[in-house]
Order: sequence, then C-alpha cells, then structure tokens
Amino acid sequence: MRVLVIHNPSSGPHTGDIEDFVRSAAQPGDEFVIRLTTSLDDIGPMTADAGSFDAVVASGGDGTVSSVAYAIRTTGTPMMAYPSGTANLFVNNLGVATEPSALARTLRCGRLAKLDLGELTYVDDAGRERVKGFQVMAGTGYDASIMKESEGLKSQFGQLSYYLSAFGIPNPTRAHFDMTLDGTAESFDGICVLVGQWGWVGPQFQLIPKSDPQDGLLDVAMVKTQNATSLIAPVIGSIFSGGQGVVDHNIEVRHVREMELRCDPPLPMQFDGEVIHGAKTPLRVRALPGALTTFVDELSPLYATASEQRAR
Repeated sequence: MRVLVIHNPSSGPHTGDIEDFVRSAAQPGDEFVIRLTTSLDDIGPMTADAGSFDAVVASGGDGTVSSVAYAIRTTGTPMMAYPSGTANLFVNNLGVATEPSALARTLRCGRLAKLDLGELTYVDDAGRERVKGFQVMAGTGYDASIMKESEGLKSQFGQLSYYLSAFGIPNPTRAHFDMTLDGTAESFDGICVLVGQWGWVGPQFQLIPKSDPQDGLLDVAMVKTQNATSLIAPVIGSIFSGGQGVVDHNIEVRHVREMELRCDPPLPMQFDGEVIHGAKTPLRVRALPGALTTFVDELSPLYATASEQRAR
C-alpha cells in the first residue's frame, strides 16, 4: 500500500499525533511518503503525483483538508482527513473515530464514501483570478471577520478563539448583497452569506439542519440580522435543541448548484476557516458533485451506503 501524507505541522495542537497514526497504519511492504507544508499554496504541487498512490492522508485543519481534497479531485485517489487542526469540522461532521489507531484501522478496513466539494472563485487585489476548494463552509462578511480576528488567538485558546472573536465583533459591517442563485436574482441587506456542504459548525451548534454532502447542491445561508447580538438567542437555542439547527426568521437558506455574489461595501472572504488575504468580494461558488472519495468507519452516518475498498 502506497500512502501520501500531506502534513501541516503548524495547523493545531495535535500535529505530533500523525507519527502515531503512521506507526499504527504501516505494515511490512507499505510505503508512506510524508510531505510537510505550512502554506496552502504548496498543496497543488505536492499532490501532483497523487494518482500513483493508493490513498492520500490530509493532516491539518479544515483549510488543509479541503485544499488537499480539491487538489486531488480528478485523480480518483481516496483521501483520509487526519484531524490535527483547531476545529476539525470536516472530521466531526463525518462522524468517524478520531484516535490515531482507529483512523489507521479505517485506512485499511474502512469503506469509501463519495462527497461533494465546493469551489470558490474570486479575483485578488492584483487582478488575478483565484480558485479555492472547500468542504465544510465558505462565506463572506461576519464569519470571515471572525476568522480574521481569531488568527492570533488559536495557538492559545484553540477552538474557543472563534467564540471570543465572535463576541468581540457585536456590530459587524452590514452590507447590501446582490446574488444570482441558479440563474435567479435575489437581494437582501445583512451581515453575511455562508455557503456550505455540512450543517454542523461547532460543538452542539448546527447552522443548517439536514444538510446533505452527497446531494450535489450547496446550502446558502443568508443572515439578515441588524447585528451579531441578535444571533445569541437562536444560537443558544440551537445548542440545546438536540440538533434541530438554528431557528431564526432572519436566516434564510437556499439549496443551489451555483451562486454569484456582489455586495456593497465589498467584504472579506473565508473558506473552511482560512481567511482569504488580499481580496474581497465579488465571488462565485459552484458545487462539484461526488468530487471527493473519503474513508469512513462504522460510526459515520455515511457508512451504510459507502462502498467496500478494493483489495490491495
């Protein structure tokens, strides 16, 4: 078995655990190739030969995982996400066991599930078109501001940094959004737009209920509140609702294949927790149905419909 490991050693508090995973997973005759990166821009070249491997392991936070997933989307090689980042929302939504030995077993014996990816296109400040892939959620406005404010806090506070940053921005920029959703124009005033594949965005916090990462659609959440403080009650309600999701008439959800967005004033953007520096809206997003093949174990809700691995 040939396995390519893309590891981001600066991604979070559990980066050293990847060595335990490799020791647990490797068997005589295997070849594990480990490549280190601290820049998401390096992941494309690092995975150029991914098609020659039996599996690719993406070790890092959600930004690293989604960047690897997007880079190998046309190779047919399955990817395993190793959760060594701050939030690890992809793995948490996937519902698999996260201990190194359990993930090693899943690599050898787990099933393979097909998932959708999202693709975000924008123009940077130098006028160059850029493209990013995302798996959990991308967005513009308040959420991107939270990610930016949390950048200097993650090493000290971990996932708590996102909540601290959110409470530190009670009055985010309110903008006028003009969107085209599958060819249909829609406008509103609000503080952010989120585009996702999964509904869970934190422990016990489900923003979009019944999200389906296998339906070929993107979930677009339009947050129309006047300020951030008006979100406190619905968020707390979601946490104690047993997974029913945020219920608020100021949050509307659409399910689309593609979206174009402009807003006034232009706002910052993020994908899977990574702030896009040197660029603001407009943006385009589209769904890439079934673009990712990933490993799941029997704890995952996707296990029952996943396929068996081919013999190696």
